Amino acid sequence: MEALEALRNRRSIRNFKNVKVEKDIARKILEIGTYAPTSKGSQSPKIVYVDNPETVEALDLLNEKVRGFVTPYYGAPSIILVFGSRRDGLKIQDASCVLLNMLNAAYALGLGSVWVNGVKEMFETSEGAALAKKWEVPLTDFEGVGSIALGYANERPIPAPRKPDYIVYGN
Repeated sequence: MEALEALRNRRSIRNFKNVKVEKDIARKILEIGTYAPTSKGSQSPKIVYVDNPETVEALDLLNEKVRGFVTPYYGAPSIILVFGSRRDGLKIQDASCVLLNMLNAAYALGLGSVWVNGVKEMFETSEGAALAKKWEVPLTDFEGVGSIALGYANERPIPAPRKPDYIVYGN
């Protein structure tokens, strides 16, 4: 898929098929995340991929608990979590670039995705801390920034027209 087409047409998906994401496709998406720009080339974010149904459900319930939204991962079979390094003053920006690269890669590879917030709050709970420990993500060094619900889309929304004053040329 042409890069500009992917960037123009990718949309947030909130309705997923009950179909597992193939490991090779997931690996490609995760790898593209590692090629995102980071401050000073630090590669400081940490990416966690989850496709175990029990863990996906636990994350869904945990995010629901901290944010109050019912099924915040929209039934997606996979979740990608991105943590920013507490030692990096630009942890939010760096992790956001990683997330965006993976959102665009997912679309280019035929999957649907949506950015889901609340990861910082999720991993401030005892349940989140236990998961981070299990995954060897030290919360003394990393903070949750964002996550992605990932899977095959049941629908493909059409992009809305762009607002006319979106761009200002400041010449």
